[in-house]
This record gives sequence, C-alpha cells and structure tokens, in this order.
Amino acid sequence: MATMTRTRRTLCFIAACSLASAALGAQDQSLNVGLLVYPGVQIIDYAAPYEVFSQAARATRQHYNVFVVAEHLDSIRTSGGPGAARIWPRYSFADHPKIDILVVPGGGGAKAGQGGVGDQLGNTALIDFVRTNGTDAQIVMSVCSGALLLGKAGLLNGMSATTFWGMLGDLRELVPTAHVVNDQRFVDNGKIITTAGLSSGIDGALHVVDRVSGRGIAQQIALNMEYDWHPVSEFARAALPDLVLWYSGVNSLLLYQLGGHPHVLSGTTAAFEEVIAIQGAQKARDIFRQIAATVATDSGWRRDVVDTGTTVAHGTWRTKDFRGRPVAVDVRVRPAEGGADSTIVHIGLVAREVAAR
Repeated sequence: MATMTRTRRTLCFIAACSLASAALGAQDQSLNVGLLVYPGVQIIDYAAPYEVFSQAARATRQHYNVFVVAEHLDSIRTSGGPGAARIWPRYSFADHPKIDILVVPGGGGAKAGQGGVGDQLGNTALIDFVRTNGTDAQIVMSVCSGALLLGKAGLLNGMSATTFWGMLGDLRELVPTAHVVNDQRFVDNGKIITTAGLSSGIDGALHVVDRVSGRGIAQQIALNMEYDWHPVSEFARAALPDLVLWYSGVNSLLLYQLGGHPHVLSGTTAAFEEVIAIQGAQKARDIFRQIAATVATDSGWRRDVVDTGTTVAHGTWRTKDFRGRPVAVDVRVRPAEGGADSTIVHIGLVAREVAAR
C-alpha cells in the first residue's frame, strides 16, 4: 500500500511539473533567480542553491541571472556562531529586478528572539517582499525553515509542504491548512516547492533546473558538483524513527544535559540504532531512570517493560512518530567494558508502516 501511495504521488508530481515546465518553456528563457538573505540566514541554505543555479547559467544557453537580495544593501551576518560569515547583497528590496525564481532559505530558530527565521517572521517588510514576489514569480522554492516564511506570507495555505525536521511541528502550527510531510526531501506543488533541511536545497534547486532546462542538464550539474543526485530520493531525515527520541527529549538529555558522546547513530526509515557513551561514574540504573523520567513526561509513550535491578538496566516502550507510525523502542544501559569510566546507552528503534485506508 505504501508503494502504491508513493506511485500515485509520483504520477501527480510529474503531471504538475509538466504543466509548469510547459509554461516556462513557452517564454523567453532568460530567468532572474533571486535568493533572499537576512540576518541569521543559514549558509548552506542559500549557498547550495546559489551554486546549482550558477552552474546552470554556465551549463546552458539559457540565461540564469543569479543574485542575492536583502532588505538593505548593508552586509549581513549569517548563522553559524563563531563560523558566521558576512554577505553583501547585490540588490535591496527597493531596487531588485523582477524575480522569476524566488529562493527563500532558512536559518536560526522558529520563534522571535531565536535569530534567523524566528526574528524575520515579525519583519513586515520581509514578509511583504516574500508575498509580493512569491505571487509574481514563476517558481518559488524554500529551503529548510524558509518554509515558515512562505507560510507566514500565506503562500502555503492548502498545500503540501515540508521543512527542517525539527520544525515540522512549527510549520503545522503556523499553517494549519497545509499538509505537512516528513518523508520527502522536497515537495513540489507546481509553482511552490519546499525542501527539507540544509543539503536538501541542492535537491530542490536541481529539481528546478530539471524542470526548466531538462534532466540531462541537471545531471550534468550534479556530476560537476560531485553530488550523488537522485531525482526521487528515498532519504528524508525526518522519516527516520529516531525522531521520537528528539521530540520526547531523550536525545537532548543524553547528548546535551549528560554530555554523551555518540558512537553509532545509524539506520533506515524502518529501524534505527543509537549507541551513546556517557562519561563519569554514574551507575547504569541511575542514567536509565533519568531516561524513564524524561519519557514519562510524553503522553504518547507507553511502557512495556522496565528492569533496573540488574547491572544492565533495560526497558521497552511503544510510541508513534510524526506520521502516526507505531515505533517500538528498546533501551539498554550498561557499564562500559574493560573498566572504562563511562556508561553505554544502547537504543534500538523499529517502526512499523500502517496500511493506508
């Protein structure tokens, strides 16, 4: 059933792309590609699509005029903490040319005071820019949390959309009429395209080039960038079952509060494994009890087995992921071997697909 659903989605997607591509192909192929930037923008969110479209300008006879645009012509500090860079936009909101392909990158948090998108959601001038130019553009593409800016501008109402895995809930809250998905690297509604986090902007930009200039050109660009491009990728970070550990606070506890060091973080949409080492003299059962206490605050988790009376503390739970798939969680906490002053937390997750009704 899942395969049939994906097949239907692919057929609809191809039909939408064909209509949009026909519209593009019927006109002059000189296209202005405007990438919005603002304080706290994520570097890869704008730089990756910029690279793709710049390469498209060199690889085709079509003219892709690629530029960045900001509210003002002042330099802009990106996200990245100590690694932040400065950007000098070519155009401001007051003097930019008409934009045919608008790219809205993400960055920062989702709330005011968290920088990047979070602060820009309250910037009336920026939201008006996105709304006006998004309405006039032929294609609009968001990257990562840039989808929240599209949503605030009213461009995602009633549409399917995705965003950075940690902000899917924020997008759903901001645009209640949108169908928020977590199992695609990008979602194409015909004119409006949203991509998942960070590197997904490469896939989204290559998809736009595919639509405008053809599959061969997009493949040529991907090869030149040494990027392993799959036009319909099966990988979406937000579809991995370990997200239940992030949403419940378990991974925040282990990796940040307890300072855990990850040894293994690997898996597929069906099964995922985590092995995390916690340094120090804490006993296995004490760390396990902290995990259990964290899980207990999430009403979506159901406990099956808990055993803290042995050297290896063990427990199993049942919960559901973002799409409502049942996820079985097995947690084992034990002292490190060889007398090392650390404790090993092993978590196995198995997700079960639910047949569509």
